[in-house]
Amino acid sequence: MREFKIKLNTHMEKHKIITKAKYYINANKYAIAARLLLKILKTSPNDPYILFELGKIYFLLGNYNLSEKYLIKTLKNKELLIYASDFLIKIYKTTKKINKSVYFIKQTLKMNKKSYEIYKELLNIYFYDIKNLKESYILSKRMVSHFKKDIFAYRILIKSAIHLKKYSCIKKYGEFILKNKHLSSYYVDEILRFAEELCRENKYLQAFKLVNFIAENQKEKTTGFFKKIQYDFAIFLKNNKYCAEKLLNYIPEKNLKIRNIALNEFEIKNKKIILQSMPRAITVVLTNRCNLKCCMCQVWKNNWDLPKQAVEQVKMIMPYLEYVTWHGGEVLLHKDFESLFECAVKNNVKQEIITNGLLINKNMIDKFIKNNIQLTLSIDSTKKELYERIRSGARFENIKAVLRSLKNRRKKYEKSSIKIRMNVIISENNFLEVFDFINFAHKYDMHEIYFFMLNNFDFKCKTDIDRFIKNYKKIIKYFTKNEKAINDMAKKFGINIVNAIPGLKAFKKIVDNVQDNDLYEKTFQYKTCSMDNSEKKLIVYDKKSNTKVGMTRIKCTVPWQRLRIDEYIRPHCFCRDDANVGVIDGYFNIFTLWNSEYMQSYRNMILCNDLHISCNPVCYSGIIPKNQCIGVV
Repeated sequence: MREFKIKLNTHMEKHKIITKAKYYINANKYAIAARLLLKILKTSPNDPYILFELGKIYFLLGNYNLSEKYLIKTLKNKELLIYASDFLIKIYKTTKKINKSVYFIKQTLKMNKKSYEIYKELLNIYFYDIKNLKESYILSKRMVSHFKKDIFAYRILIKSAIHLKKYSCIKKYGEFILKNKHLSSYYVDEILRFAEELCRENKYLQAFKLVNFIAENQKEKTTGFFKKIQYDFAIFLKNNKYCAEKLLNYIPEKNLKIRNIALNEFEIKNKKIILQSMPRAITVVLTNRCNLKCCMCQVWKNNWDLPKQAVEQVKMIMPYLEYVTWHGGEVLLHKDFESLFECAVKNNVKQEIITNGLLINKNMIDKFIKNNIQLTLSIDSTKKELYERIRSGARFENIKAVLRSLKNRRKKYEKSSIKIRMNVIISENNFLEVFDFINFAHKYDMHEIYFFMLNNFDFKCKTDIDRFIKNYKKIIKYFTKNEKAINDMAKKFGINIVNAIPGLKAFKKIVDNVQDNDLYEKTFQYKTCSMDNSEKKLIVYDKKSNTKVGMTRIKCTVPWQRLRIDEYIRPHCFCRDDANVGVIDGYFNIFTLWNSEYMQSYRNMILCNDLHISCNPVCYSGIIPKNQCIGVV
């Protein structure tokens, strides 16, 4: 080309060729520009500007070896040092020569101690490329001292300090950041995001320390955080009495649910008998009416519905609740079921619906999936004839149609976390179907199977119910023998198994205990209990020394956290039927019953480590899984 025939003489000055070369650089014709500059370099081999331009061109061409060669020669010029260094750092990062890059940057910093770009590149390498948090922390502190209003340096400092648990540093620089609106939003969000990560790792104490600092300065920012992790924090609070008390100072009063969790855990830890906190979970029996007449169930014989006053009371307590279970009879027969369901959705309450499933329609399916409920379906056989004999009045094809609809509609809501569980009452009729139940659950994308036996140990029933309990030894031996195979098969399909079939010893123990009429009269030989009215909490005395003794760990927190509401009120469905907190009548008041003398007595006895008249031996026998009978979470 004509341009390359130009000779460097008095008629063509050097700067004109450089101008021409820059024109080709701007036009992305880097090869032409390089050849022009190389002509000049022959007569001026040490010209730093020509060397720099060549180094830049070869970088853009991707020839990093030549680019490095020319840029290193440029470093001798102080004016071009920073610019050449910037390209060299990019070369080393691109070619993965991280150690060489770090060494080179440090050498450059010695020559120019306040170069922001060099600091930034080194900090990027430490934090993002080699993830050296310690060096990131040290360097970001140095940057903050040099460039006091730089957002980038503050962000890396905060992230490094959080990961290294440098809480004093967070507080020191946090106070400055929170005063600057352009920094505070990012800072607070970063802290809260990391606190969420800590919660997912069960590091609640560290999370609380971080959120505690934010709450002291910006309470409104923490409301959303507590809402997101409220259920995780409930677990944490059980083991952190101080934090539960402290947390109350920072949770807005309008956030009833979160405040109730913290207050409840604080009261449990302090052994309170009279509670300011409300129940955190309730089971509501909406009706005894049912569309079926199951052979093992007598409930349908009583025509009863939860009255309007009780419905309104349930709605009033909903803002405090974490969890509600709708029970029957058949819950879908109650006229107020839909309004109660919507009230729970509005108040962000987790819901479980226990149903035979036959009355579920497509509209209900969409609501259940969209609102992430736990749907528990009672299915006692995978065989048409036996299913319809056990659940008299049911059609097997109908329940399969509902399950197909559930499976198909869930594809529309990919982000739904609905949980579908199958309740199976194990009996002599169906215990050999255990593996068929797992296949059935897998076919319809169920998440869990709950195997249990009837909780009726008086052996007085002369109806078909006898077939469910009279051959319990054969059933238990079968489950014991096949336990590993059952669990392996379920694990293969991603199905959780809750096995409430007791071992032989446990079953014999529970039967013997129930037949022992003196069981509920027994108390510990050396302990007695009384109420300290000034503090409204329990005091335990040792009879031998007549002194106060330390409280034992609460074995069951149900009377502090739950209520079951049907015709009668009691803390939990496992609590004995013949011992009730109250009766649903014209004067029913859930708030009054919660701290009635009976409930105080119940809590009192549990704190003494004694069995109350309401206590069911199944809770102490090991038959019922602990997470099914003790506590909310």
